[in-house]
Amino acid sequence: MSVIRPVLIVGAGLTGLTAAIELSRLGVPVRLIDKRPGPSAIPRTLVIHSLTAELFQQRGLKLETLPASSRVTHAAIYRKGGLLGTAELAPDRDHRGHVLLVRQAEMESLLLEQLARQDVAADWDTEMIALAQAERGRWREPGGSGVSALLRHPGSDLEDIAASYVISADGVQGTTDRLLDLPSYDKPGERHYTLADVRLDGDFRADLISVFLGGSGFVMLLPGGGGGRFGCVATDPRPHHGGHGAPGMAELQQRLDGCLPAPGRLRSVRWSSRYLASPHLSPVLRHGRVFFGGDSAYAYSSAMGQSANSGIQDMINLGWKLAMVLQEKAASDLLATYAGERLQAIYQLERRWEVPAKVLGSSSPQVRKLVAPIALGVHYPPFWQDLSADLAGEVIPDYWSSPLSAPPRGPGGLRPGGSVPDMWVFASDPGAPAGTHPRAIRLHELVSPSRLSLLLTDDTGAGPSAQHQQLEPWRKLLAVHMVAPVPDHEQRLRFFRSFCTQSLILVRPDSYVCFVGREKALPRLVTWLDIWFPPVPGAGRLVRRRRWAGRLCSI
Repeated sequence: MSVIRPVLIVGAGLTGLTAAIELSRLGVPVRLIDKRPGPSAIPRTLVIHSLTAELFQQRGLKLETLPASSRVTHAAIYRKGGLLGTAELAPDRDHRGHVLLVRQAEMESLLLEQLARQDVAADWDTEMIALAQAERGRWREPGGSGVSALLRHPGSDLEDIAASYVISADGVQGTTDRLLDLPSYDKPGERHYTLADVRLDGDFRADLISVFLGGSGFVMLLPGGGGGRFGCVATDPRPHHGGHGAPGMAELQQRLDGCLPAPGRLRSVRWSSRYLASPHLSPVLRHGRVFFGGDSAYAYSSAMGQSANSGIQDMINLGWKLAMVLQEKAASDLLATYAGERLQAIYQLERRWEVPAKVLGSSSPQVRKLVAPIALGVHYPPFWQDLSADLAGEVIPDYWSSPLSAPPRGPGGLRPGGSVPDMWVFASDPGAPAGTHPRAIRLHELVSPSRLSLLLTDDTGAGPSAQHQQLEPWRKLLAVHMVAPVPDHEQRLRFFRSFCTQSLILVRPDSYVCFVGREKALPRLVTWLDIWFPPVPGAGRLVRRRRWAGRLCSI
């Protein structure tokens, strides 16, 4: 294997930190820079979805241990007349069924501590001021020095760096797309919000997210660790007033008074800001050896914390693919699936968020004039419950149309392109000595974040030995487990609903299923592995075309 040049990560926010953790954990050298003088100190409350929390937990990071974190399962929706009802934030029965509320600064601090344990440090106050890529024909060289960047350090010291790839994670106002002269497309329909960290006096629930609907928009309160502290998101109905300055106590109190059904006195404001949600989307998430993730690629629903989840999941998706390609364990075509999969996920999230944002959060006086009477006059609570829950609720994206998701889907809930559900199973090693007892373990804890996981159900009979023989070329790439249902009735039902008659389930390091089939489907699994993870190091399209041509000639 050739020497791997470092991956340059531009931006040390949640997206960039996740990329650095994932790549360095998988053995890829990284260089992390940020033009800011240091980590964020903003006490902003983020909504972290259960899938995001699961991915971090698999990597040894428990977000629930953060000081101000809280687990929330429901949102309460109010109008001026009082409570409309409650709605589930994560209604998918095969997943955790909750979201976590965490402080952005605390979460970034946790990730920085993990990076330090992995011997990686961020270079603060360092900016990329020039970027050049290798010739297009050399992009397929996995570990070559395909990117040259010029960095400016404190004191205007300059440094040239040769990198294998660049990950742009420096946000909407980043420099990477400008240096590459890439176009971006702004979508119509700007929405203005005020964000704040506040302390309130009043009867407000600290165990759920509260959404208050009013004639001029909505106010959302996110529990912030007790003591009357909340993260506050509110529609800004008069964005032209106040300019770009942070909203003060009087303005925030006015927002509250316009939506809250009962009095709530604003005691203090620790931090506040204005946010313009004007969705933009780059035409591609990859440009040669440069990848874009998080707000560098798109911006939507940041007021509700959706983009934090998307940026993190972007890097989990990209990290294992980039590591395997650089380490010559996978075909370079694997990197081409990043943009397609994540764009698909972005569109799914955008569809979920767009309707409530338009109905509840428009800053247009004309739209509010039409919507407000309807909003306040409709007496169908389920409609408002679902609409409001969509603002902060979880969407588990799928990759069903990805080329990595091997057809056909087959029966059962575990389908190629879907994420692994949360359930308890009995697991054992097929090569374990006779008499070894299986252990009860959650499926999310069983699948590996570093390798492909092959799950074999207990109806495979004498299959594992034959399977091991055919899968020998990928032995180091696979973590193989025999799985069976636990005695609990609910868990057994969930197991059979998910696995059905499937005997072979292959799971990616990002906990998404890429192959399912019965035992007789093993040749298809071998073919799939041969395409994406050719045993010959560095095998590309030409090698595989010759291999397929040889097979056709032998028929």
